[in-house]
Amino acid sequence: MKRILSCGAGVQSSTVLLMSCLGELPKLDAAIFADTGWEPKEVYIHLRWLKEYSEGHGIPFHILTGRNIRSDNIVATIGHTRKKGERWGALPLFTLNPDGTIGQIKRQCTFEYKIAPVTKFLRREVMGLKYRQHAPKVPTVEHWFGISTDEIRRCRMSPHLWAINYYPLIEELEMTRQDCLDWYSGKDLPTPPRSACIGCPYHDRKEWRRIRETDPDGWADAVEFDHAIRWRGGMEAPCFLHRDCVPLDQVDLSTEEERGQGMLFECSGMCGT
Repeated sequence: MKRILSCGAGVQSSTVLLMSCLGELPKLDAAIFADTGWEPKEVYIHLRWLKEYSEGHGIPFHILTGRNIRSDNIVATIGHTRKKGERWGALPLFTLNPDGTIGQIKRQCTFEYKIAPVTKFLRREVMGLKYRQHAPKVPTVEHWFGISTDEIRRCRMSPHLWAINYYPLIEELEMTRQDCLDWYSGKDLPTPPRSACIGCPYHDRKEWRRIRETDPDGWADAVEFDHAIRWRGGMEAPCFLHRDCVPLDQVDLSTEEERGQGMLFECSGMCGT
């Protein structure tokens, strides 16, 4: 059975890959990164290093490219008619309904830009199956994921009979995300950046603020995208990247302390309520 890691190039999956390289986990047969085309620049920098390091330790590292989640969603917004066989996945944008309530578009991006390309690669390149060829009904792939104990809700059983999902940080090491960060202490290894699309609607205020303050190009890109997707073809409600349903560059990203609520925040729970 081949051990294949789905690597997002973030903290947890990078830790799993590096542990395998250093012999702290069983050796992987390969690692796969499905590129949405819209990762922060620091992720692409780390990704190049990770690929070189992995392959230097005998673990092939495959980067699946060819699609761009940002441009696909822009094209969808202007009412483009899809060609036969052409696919794209909607971001879970927030919508402001006429009655003032907030809705959210069904998330399709994870499947279209992450799960589907990896599954195709596993079938074609790892298992050697042809298009629509029936897969074995017994496990032939141990599919590794870098999910830590504090994210255990993300664990799933494989939907395929030919694969077994394996979570080494949970099942073998019982490590949290912070444990992963601590693992880098004293090692001559770069600490991985946070891995997520620049314009992910699931960013909280803290993450949007971090992007604005540390990645001005990424922030400008997200703001431009937010304005471009306001009215999507076929929708009667405007769309937004931020859950407040106002333009991203108008969102209040101040901290609790800056809004004068620091004392309330600090006292929370102190009296047992």
